[in-house]
Amino acid sequence: MIVVAIIGILVAVGIPQYQNYVARAQVAEGLSLASNIKTAMSEYFSINGKFPSGNPAAIGTALGIDTDPAAFAGSYVSRITVKKTGKFEILFKDVPDAHSAIKEKSFYMIPTDEGGSISWQCHCRSDPDNHDCESGTRSMLNKYLPSSCL
Repeated sequence: MIVVAIIGILVAVGIPQYQNYVARAQVAEGLSLASNIKTAMSEYFSINGKFPSGNPAAIGTALGIDTDPAAFAGSYVSRITVKKTGKFEILFKDVPDAHSAIKEKSFYMIPTDEGGSISWQCHCRSDPDNHDCESGTRSMLNKYLPSSCL
């Protein structure tokens, strides 16, 4: 009887943790798909001394990447959209393709000039100063971002 109780407690704790793990693993696909955009943004910055601004389609052309956001789709990622000033948004698919915790949610990759190199920060909003991830309709909760983002 004690063994059954212990197993029940382990299952009650383990299942929610496994669900978080699955969602975070799916979010990691977005980082993988975004690597080409990160490289293109970094090259653009090193050549021009600034991040591209203006129309995202023109930015994509200047970077030499496909301007169709759906071109960066994956098993869980719906699209990656290039925004102004080097930022881009990674949007996830709906259930059953993506986990229910991240369905139709997005996060942003935001570049920062570190004086010769570019660092990238994951954030739930396009404004890194707005830390309210809970109220955004498409904002992904920080707990689902991969550990490399935190």
